Amino acid sequence: MKNINLFMNTYEQPENKLTYNFLWLVQYLNNTAFLEFLSGTNNISESDPIINIETVYGGGESNPDGSIKILLNNGEVFTLFIESKTFRRGLDLDQINRHIKNYITNNDILLVITPRESDKKEINNLNEKSIILLTWQNISNFIIEKFCDDTIVNEFVEYGNLKGEFTIMKDISSSDINIISDFYKNNMSARLWNVFESLSEDIKDIFNKYNIKVDSTKVKDHWGRLGIEIYFKKPKLDIWAFFGLYYHKDDHNIEFKIEEIPDISFFIDLNENEKKIDNNKDIIKDFKLLEKYGFRCNDNGRLTSNRWRLIAYQKSIIDFESLSIDLLKKELNDILSKFKKSKYFINFLIK
Repeated sequence: MKNINLFMNTYEQPENKLTYNFLWLVQYLNNTAFLEFLSGTNNISESDPIINIETVYGGGESNPDGSIKILLNNGEVFTLFIESKTFRRGLDLDQINRHIKNYITNNDILLVITPRESDKKEINNLNEKSIILLTWQNISNFIIEKFCDDTIVNEFVEYGNLKGEFTIMKDISSSDINIISDFYKNNMSARLWNVFESLSEDIKDIFNKYNIKVDSTKVKDHWGRLGIEIYFKKPKLDIWAFFGLYYHKDDHNIEFKIEEIPDISFFIDLNENEKKIDNNKDIIKDFKLLEKYGFRCNDNGRLTSNRWRLIAYQKSIIDFESLSIDLLKKELNDILSKFKKSKYFINFLIK
């Protein structure tokens, strides 16, 4: 087999880069079960099934994004052609038909990979048996389950999630349009910013009630969260806190309390270069205590692979009657009254 080298990837277009990285992963695993999942074909050779891999085609009437030549148990060979899509580019049925006309012979298969569940209906309407359609989420779920202990697999999934390639893209319905219209008509971004900016004026007093000294605060909208960044006076570890709206998972990789619904959240963040957390018996003891009060802790990356996120406390936005300053103050006080039970973080890190 002619190998493709991950480190020789020079593609600039995100679609081509994703396809190349995917084909490299297929080559790296060279796994019968994975190839059967991708192709819908049984009886693939269990011994070194990949004969060859070709990356992005060029110069022809039809240019698939790559192909995998695969060996069956009976000695026959078939080619799995790849056409991959990201959220940037939609499905092109004319292109699919050209691939079928120009490349598919005998038992060859065209694998179409897309982030959109709705593309399945369009592919089914072609009534073409040689086409397999999978979403990137289908593939992500399969390899996580099958190869959960493989570092390379986990890094590929993390890459796809961070870049948004594995996000299922749904069509925007009329109800979605109403939500978008209401959001902009009511100037929600500015109103949320104003709420947290007003609340930030009281942060020092709120934390001071728990003997936690705050040096400064700043309202920010980044990393998928909008709210108050809280910086402590002379912490002995490089940590800070956040209180506000956590609305997007791509950076944090922390699930919402209720699927796809943002949370009002309290985070303790740690500079990822800080090396004093994992296997620290005092911190682990504190984590176990905090988890009894609803906190989620990230020693050894068990909460998220994003090691900047150390501690999280989340409550779904739909559990709030309103996002008034008084209700948010009450929520933050409730969180801090629980957080104060942590002797290590209060007495050593912050106070």
